[in-house]
Amino acid sequence: MRRREARIGLIELRCPTLLGVGHQVHQADLPTPPGIPLLPIVDGRRRRRFFKNGLRLAAGITGLALRGKNDPRSRAELVTNFARDMGGIWVRIASFLSDHRSTLSEEFCQVLLESGERTGGFPFEIARRVVEQDLGRPLEEIFETFDHNPIAATFSSQTHKARLRAGGALVAVKVQRPGITETVVTDLRIVRGLLPLLCWLTRIPRANWEDGLWRMGSTIALEQDYRLEATHMMRLGKRLRKHKVLVPWIYQEYSGKRTLTKQFVAGVTVAELVRARKEDRGRAEQWQLENDIQPEKIGKRLFDSLMRQVLEEDLFDQDWNPRNVLLLKGNRLAIVDFWAMRALERNFQEKIGTLFQAIVQREFRKAADYFILIGPPVPMTHDVSEVRRKIVQSLRTFDVRARAELLPYEEKTLMKAFGEMGRAMVADGSSPTFDFLEVDRAFRVLDLSLRDLIPHADVIRMHEKFWKEADVRRLRETLSRKSLRRSLMSAVELIANSPEALAEQLEFSGELIRRQAKIFRQTSSKLAQLLEFFFSLLTKGLLAMAALLLAAFGFQRFHHSLPDLSWIGPYGLRLLESLPVADTLEGAVLLVLVLYLAKESRKLQRRLGQKTLSRPDGSD
Repeated sequence: MRRREARIGLIELRCPTLLGVGHQVHQADLPTPPGIPLLPIVDGRRRRRFFKNGLRLAAGITGLALRGKNDPRSRAELVTNFARDMGGIWVRIASFLSDHRSTLSEEFCQVLLESGERTGGFPFEIARRVVEQDLGRPLEEIFETFDHNPIAATFSSQTHKARLRAGGALVAVKVQRPGITETVVTDLRIVRGLLPLLCWLTRIPRANWEDGLWRMGSTIALEQDYRLEATHMMRLGKRLRKHKVLVPWIYQEYSGKRTLTKQFVAGVTVAELVRARKEDRGRAEQWQLENDIQPEKIGKRLFDSLMRQVLEEDLFDQDWNPRNVLLLKGNRLAIVDFWAMRALERNFQEKIGTLFQAIVQREFRKAADYFILIGPPVPMTHDVSEVRRKIVQSLRTFDVRARAELLPYEEKTLMKAFGEMGRAMVADGSSPTFDFLEVDRAFRVLDLSLRDLIPHADVIRMHEKFWKEADVRRLRETLSRKSLRRSLMSAVELIANSPEALAEQLEFSGELIRRQAKIFRQTSSKLAQLLEFFFSLLTKGLLAMAALLLAAFGFQRFHHSLPDLSWIGPYGLRLLESLPVADTLEGAVLLVLVLYLAKESRKLQRRLGQKTLSRPDGSD
């Protein structure tokens, strides 16, 4: 219980003052103002809705073309509106498109990335029904207050601010949209039916579409169980505290499969601070001084945290967007949503770490080799040396841009260089692997916050500082008492178990050799059957040829006394006339050779048949 109170107290202790400018959603003890449009949930009729919105999208694109404004940004805005109107899997498909910068234009993908997955919400009465069904109690029995207006809404859920009746803590309640699973299944069927058209329009290969749809379906199925998200939050809470990033406490007793109740964080999002700077920069700067908030430190802390998650840990959050990062007093941060958790295999993690290090150390040829290894596959039609040259040139350009203080952050970020490198590799439409896309997307989403927090940062210096600190952490971990004890115990265990391990290894090796020999015998038996069948066909073919030669001899010698042979046809008669006659030297040699080959082929057939019968199960 003390641990919970300390955790809650740490976030509440660093709660900032009101920003006072713009629309601050995360305010303590104040009702949430209406800001998200609420739409009734319509069950079924997804195909009709798709047809109507699809016609609207087509008409919009046609109108842009007629007006001469068919630029990538305008098209992306139409696609974004279509996805939001449709909801369901279509919002995730827009995200899928934004990841394929190597195929689609950079500006088009950037607009889709910035749109995120925010949509309209659903009425409070529906949210009440979901919470009561999931928790098994009336809403008023659990919550003292429950705001009718949601704080945020996505295609699969929305979040309400509430206050618990027991203890009076302010909480954020995430509620799953009813019928989302059925909606996703129906949408996936529609998309699969449109795959040929989508492949043609986007130039993304069908294999990538199918793999992407499979991943969307499986990922969304996992996201619908909020108990998994609660596990991620509790698992990452301790780790992220080392990064000076706080995670809200989960109230497990008030959470279920479709309801997630967590501590309410009364901070200011990065998006709200950016909007306040545009509306009243003076007031925004005064607020930063009041709460000891330095955007440069916050931006670098966000960068370091995501780098540590991707390169040093086994789990990372892919959704560090400006609406998900909350600013607290003293340059502390809070992350409130953990639905987009991803894991990397150790092998890929090491490769992408080597890639980042090589770029920082200006070993561009080495970085190019690793980018080719983990990035988009180089098509067979491309010259690898030419692709490598283009990648090296892109990295050299990035190195110059990254050190230019006057350039905006989005012009010198490493992810911009990755986009240029990817386009150099897949000019014919191939797409990168999904492991690479997930890491690329995580840093691109983070850049949406960093471009406003640290617009003039030295990106190379940030990377160099991270690797220096990573070396210190690695050395500290190696010399820690826990690590030394683990290494000592491993060495003792290895020495103690060496005889037994050696015997086990020898036994395993012997068994492996025996199995390989058995596999070889089975393979040789199958090969014998195949050869037996081949020589059987060869014998029959040679005998048929010998019969044909004899028929030609009879036809050419006695065709005057033979009955009418017109039924053979002109081609058959021509063949009988063209074959050598058996009583000539040429014909006799050919007939003897064919009969001899037929005889030897028959022998080999019988021998192989006996070998197959002697080992019907692959054994001696």
